[in-house]
Amino acid sequence: PGRQGRHSRHNTSEKKIVFLLITVDLETSYRVESTSGAGGELVDLMVFGVCGEQRYGFQRIMEVCENGGASATFFVSSLDSCRFGEAPFRTVCEEIVSRGHDVQVHTHPVRLFDNGVEHMWEYRLADQAAILETASGKIERWLGRRPLAHRAGAYGINEDTFAALKENGIAIDSSSFHGHPNCKAVVTKNKVVEHRDIVEIPITVFSQVRALRWGKWTLERRHRIVKTDIDWASLNELKQFVLAAKKQNIRLMNLFMHSYSLVRLGEGFRDSEPHWENMEKLQAFLDFAAADPEVKIITVTEFDEIYRRDPGRLVGSDCVPEIEEVEGVGAVSRRAFRRLRERTCRATSK
Repeated sequence: PGRQGRHSRHNTSEKKIVFLLITVDLETSYRVESTSGAGGELVDLMVFGVCGEQRYGFQRIMEVCENGGASATFFVSSLDSCRFGEAPFRTVCEEIVSRGHDVQVHTHPVRLFDNGVEHMWEYRLADQAAILETASGKIERWLGRRPLAHRAGAYGINEDTFAALKENGIAIDSSSFHGHPNCKAVVTKNKVVEHRDIVEIPITVFSQVRALRWGKWTLERRHRIVKTDIDWASLNELKQFVLAAKKQNIRLMNLFMHSYSLVRLGEGFRDSEPHWENMEKLQAFLDFAAADPEVKIITVTEFDEIYRRDPGRLVGSDCVPEIEEVEGVGAVSRRAFRRLRERTCRATSK
């Protein structure tokens, strides 16, 4: 039996507790590199977030988290070191751990084989096992310990991935993304589950409803599945997810980011600049979470410790909350005009 089956009791005083994971995919982008011609500068921009003389990458994310009394988990794409060298990624991992944050492994297999094949599900089981062995082995060499958890690039797992994880002694995965076409093994929506002896921490999602109104008339209601991502969701939606989670017994929220989430990437990586809106959103959300006694921020390593002792504290419902935001026609028009103006400015500045 899995670990979940060995424990059924949980602390009833924590009935409404929502455990919050701040997870950050630390990576460069093969697709951007192949289309833009960018090279080594991708590490500076997408990992370190260099904009002028300042840095807004993983270090700034840690700083914002620390200001809120929180620690983040960084899923490090260690195979990027096959392209850019081990030194910067070893330094990054050492700094993350030295500041009290968490490092786990992230796989973009295209960096290992340089064959244009991006997703784990496109590789046979033996190759997936080898990919995980190489990627986790790098983390072990840099930090002196094997990673506990894995996340596939672009959520690209299939059933073979679970077998490959078990073969490599990695007990936790965090790739399952309900509603995403790249994910070929959607084993849950918002509930922590065990699947083929692997604990799955889902990419948590909600049903985003955008109502377009003109005066008292609702002209349109648009629905889509959205992950709880600093780039995808508004501050209000992130807060509403927490409130809905407490009402619907969703025990965990996975706040998703990338190492470059606090950088507004310019077209072709020209004119990139700090993403002040995301910085303010992250800080405001962490302030909101810190002020709520029913929210507990944890790392993946802390998740593992809790789950081993009492998985019932982390296992709740599989509901997908519906969160609605109302937009006026004027606001939508202004946003569309602003985006058009930004694209025009970028085009004329080339």
